[in-house]
Amino acid sequence: MQKRHRVRQWPHFFDKPIEEGQYRSEKILGQLYDLVERIDFKPCYDSQPDEQLITAFELTENELQEAKEVKVEYDAAMKRIMAQHDIKTEFEVWSTFVMSHSNANDYKFHEEIGEISSSLKERFRKIVTDSCNDRRSQLPRKVAAMYATTAREIEDAKRKQQADRVRMTPRNRNGPPSEQLSKEDIEGLPFMSFPWIFPEILVDISHGRLVAPRDYVPVHDDVSLVLETDFEEVSIESLTGDSDIAVSDGDGHGNSEDGSDVEVVEAI
Repeated sequence: MQKRHRVRQWPHFFDKPIEEGQYRSEKILGQLYDLVERIDFKPCYDSQPDEQLITAFELTENELQEAKEVKVEYDAAMKRIMAQHDIKTEFEVWSTFVMSHSNANDYKFHEEIGEISSSLKERFRKIVTDSCNDRRSQLPRKVAAMYATTAREIEDAKRKQQADRVRMTPRNRNGPPSEQLSKEDIEGLPFMSFPWIFPEILVDISHGRLVAPRDYVPVHDDVSLVLETDFEEVSIESLTGDSDIAVSDGDGHGNSEDGSDVEVVEAI
């Protein structure tokens, strides 16, 4: 494409830098973009651990220690992934829904992080399952130990943070310090995703099923909001009431460097 034909103005939902030329789109896509509320992700550490998962088995200290040692390796591997791609939380890696990262290509990175996340989970699933002599009876115990160990680490860290807040609160202040976790508190807590590499086993234990199925195979890593049911395709017409795809720069065109009109198609 010749330089004079390059678009000089982009709809604001492209998130182009201001110096590259930007205009506010009043079309349907611009309106939908403006309706999206951007908020900081805050994981829920306030909920209490599920006692049914913790008390389902009489776990030995050896089982808890074994789970702790594997968790140390898992957390280290997770931290390396986060550092390598500048990802803020473990939840983004686990779910593959990454809110910010260092890769310039969002589409390619989504595929890449999916493979990375799946590889991480499969690696540690194999470590756990290979340590079972009898997978049906031992795997649920090991997963419960993973959950109990993680819960214990998080609760211990929260108690320490609260003790620090009490110690640092001025004596003349009215009332005790808040138990609400701050952003800094959350960032200092241990990772919690470790036991959730076996989500289906955790669900079974919570429902009182303490033996793994004979044909048990870990679920495929497909974190999706779409269920495997029939659904209707959503068309542009159904969103806009118009069969024409919107083009816009306020007047429907962008401007090229020679002053001629260049259509900028707003596509989903």
